[in-house]
Amino acid sequence: MGGSRRKHAAKATGKGKERAARSGQSEEWHTEGAGGGRAANRREAVHTPPRKQRPNEPCRCGSGVKFKSCCGGTERLEGATAQEWYNASAAAYIRGDMEGYRACTRAAAVAGDPTAMWNLAVMAHERGDVAERNEWCRRSAEAGSTEGQYNLATEMEEQGDLSGAAGYYRRAAEAGHVKAQFEFAQCLRDGVGIDQDLERAIYWYKAAAAQGCYHASFNISCSEFHDVLEIDEQIEWREGAIRDAYRAGDRAMGAFFEAQLARGLALPNEADFVATASKALKAAIKENPEETSDLADNLKTLRLGRMCLACGASPRSNPDVELKVCSRCRRAWFCSAECLRSAWPDHKAECNRIVAEKEAAKAAKKA
Repeated sequence: MGGSRRKHAAKATGKGKERAARSGQSEEWHTEGAGGGRAANRREAVHTPPRKQRPNEPCRCGSGVKFKSCCGGTERLEGATAQEWYNASAAAYIRGDMEGYRACTRAAAVAGDPTAMWNLAVMAHERGDVAERNEWCRRSAEAGSTEGQYNLATEMEEQGDLSGAAGYYRRAAEAGHVKAQFEFAQCLRDGVGIDQDLERAIYWYKAAAAQGCYHASFNISCSEFHDVLEIDEQIEWREGAIRDAYRAGDRAMGAFFEAQLARGLALPNEADFVATASKALKAAIKENPEETSDLADNLKTLRLGRMCLACGASPRSNPDVELKVCSRCRRAWFCSAECLRSAWPDHKAECNRIVAEKEAAKAAKKA
């Protein structure tokens, strides 16, 4: 009943390899906030009211777009707070004014709004500007954006800064970010970037599960926590993971969880659950070719869990073991022809049952 480590890549930053934490630019961040952009305009306004901006001049928000095509009628926001700029960006987005949205979002970010900073990171990613995306991601994380903290933690982990990653996962988790809660639980479970603490890991898994993360429910039921939780409680968590996965429409993960439960309980029809899960995972991989890593890992887990019906040999314990499936039922596995012959007297009845069920199902489908 091994645990699965599911990476949750952020939508805004795409593949993890593209994310980068520009932690060495904190000085530049403070310089920009203290000496340029909106802050400078605000100091001017204290002494000399700014003149009315002409339509063809570059917009003062820093977007580089002409004022008439950018903020236009937002002159009233000169000297506004970050929240007022953010509200203006939301209004522009609702009315379909994307240039105004981008301009007001930048002004809100420069004024210190963490959500606006994160939105700028998303925009930079969409236009392929990796450097600006990473910079705004870092700034948003430092300013308190949970999305920024989660993505920065993911990048730091991939770059080898495990302690820093655990710290940002914790900050986002404490603020209620469900993916961060799951990843911080993973860190605590495995002792990655932080001292191992199974009790705290369970706490954060449960926090993520309470927000609908069925992967967290499944991991609570895994072997790492056998010494911490009663087996009956672990079974309940795994059954809950199965139920929640199906409710969410994730048939592949629901079937995978069922197969793992059947294996853990050594159910007599374990092979049926494993076959169903393998089929569902393969179908999901075919439907989502761009998001196959976790699905492929789960499929590999099922394959490694196979055992020779006769001698018990398994590729999990011996990588040199090559199993072949029974050509009739396609449920039982054997490591050699000798094992197949020795197990056939006991396997024959089950094999005939499975074949009969398959033929009946085909007949019913044709009818």
